[in-house]
Amino acid sequence: MRLGAAILLAAFLSGAAPAATLRVCDDVRQPESLNPYKVFSEKSLTVIQQMLEGLVRFDAKGHIEPALALRWKRIDAKTIRFHLRPRVLFHNGEPLDAETVKFSLEKYVAPETHYPGIGFVTFDHVVVVDSGTVDVVTKVPDGLLLNRLSLFGHIVPRKYYQQVGDEAFARRPVGTGPFKFERWDNDRKIVLAANKDYWMPGYPKVDALEFYFLDIEEQIRRLLAGKLDIVTEVPGTDTLKIQMSQVARIVKTPSLYTVAGSFNTNSGPMRDERIRQALNYAIDKRELIRYDLLGNGTPIHTLTLKGHESVTVSTGMNTYDYDPVKARALLKAAGIDGELKISVLEVKGTRTAKIIAKQWKRVGVEAEVVSTTDAMVKDDIKKRHWDVFLGGCPDPMYHSFFIQSIFLYSRSPYSLIQDAELDHLIDQVVGETDPQEQSRRSGELAAYVNQKALTIYTYQRFKTEGVARDVTFEPSISSMPYFRTCEVKHAS
Repeated sequence: MRLGAAILLAAFLSGAAPAATLRVCDDVRQPESLNPYKVFSEKSLTVIQQMLEGLVRFDAKGHIEPALALRWKRIDAKTIRFHLRPRVLFHNGEPLDAETVKFSLEKYVAPETHYPGIGFVTFDHVVVVDSGTVDVVTKVPDGLLLNRLSLFGHIVPRKYYQQVGDEAFARRPVGTGPFKFERWDNDRKIVLAANKDYWMPGYPKVDALEFYFLDIEEQIRRLLAGKLDIVTEVPGTDTLKIQMSQVARIVKTPSLYTVAGSFNTNSGPMRDERIRQALNYAIDKRELIRYDLLGNGTPIHTLTLKGHESVTVSTGMNTYDYDPVKARALLKAAGIDGELKISVLEVKGTRTAKIIAKQWKRVGVEAEVVSTTDAMVKDDIKKRHWDVFLGGCPDPMYHSFFIQSIFLYSRSPYSLIQDAELDHLIDQVVGETDPQEQSRRSGELAAYVNQKALTIYTYQRFKTEGVARDVTFEPSISSMPYFRTCEVKHAS
């Protein structure tokens, strides 16, 4: 009898389920760190959130649900009280308590932490009410505090973290989540083991979770060879091949992801609203979707995407349908007689930027496109004058505020815009704690951005993932899935 069959038979006779390992490729590069205080990137946080948890979390559709807090209540405009889940243990055996929550959250805002996402943090301090209750207090009224805590409010074991420090925690993190850290094979894979003492009975559904870091060609090859279970970024050119295979299938869902832009409204030609409008009319979104995404997207005229919170949006918004004649007329009205030359810095949207540049050229706009990386983008924005910043952007906060703030808010490191009224509208959205009023204010913000043509409208991308046929998987519209619910029906 073959050894594998013997193991399966022994497991069957003993009544134990055979061990199952979920093998995932979510990125071509390994994370820079597994310390939640040192990263603010989608891919790194996807790995981290399998091990570490916050007081609350998102489900796959973007709804906020309890995690380490059983329930919560807003005390006033700046305070939410959280009641902790009892008898929760970290992977190293430390108990969860209020002092640990205070330590974890206040570390985000400590000056010595240098948290890279500090611009999106509004909580100021945590008050310990008793061992199982905390008040999270924000600097200003914040109607999006729960969204923030769901994204970057990870709770760490206080004693362990204080003992080992930042760097050691980055290499061997400890949390309360469904998976616990096992090992990190540099440049190859991160191996996590199931937390058998997880507070959610019956989860996770697999015994191990492995993250691989491979170039896209190798990802597809291994998926089709049965050596990977989930590939989270499948190029459109490979979807038919995967769908026709006997080992994998394509899972396609709308995602909170777009490529958007920021215009330099301080100096240069982009101060003129007519030129910004012209550049939007010159974009053939359907052609862009066809060649950039191979059809896996839908045109948009607002940064409030399908799947965001319910927003009261004005019916009079401009759709910016492709109209090169109108684009040329607007450019002429703005005093552009010949060719307009502009500079564009792009990140995570190279193919998109090249297609858009060709479309702009049709109406007499010559775009010099310079590409940068996540690591260099903040420095490169400061190095010279740019007319346009263009970038690919997911929304891990599940709220239209996030993408608009990234590109448009004057305090964002990615924004080229200085617009006091726009800043005021964003601040109003954040400061509103009543959901209906927040929805109305979000609509006002979207309408203002649309009217003033303060961004570049492209598409909402369909997330296309390759999944082994014997694996159950629920994709997340934020592109940051949890894997605790995945099941593998074969033995590893």
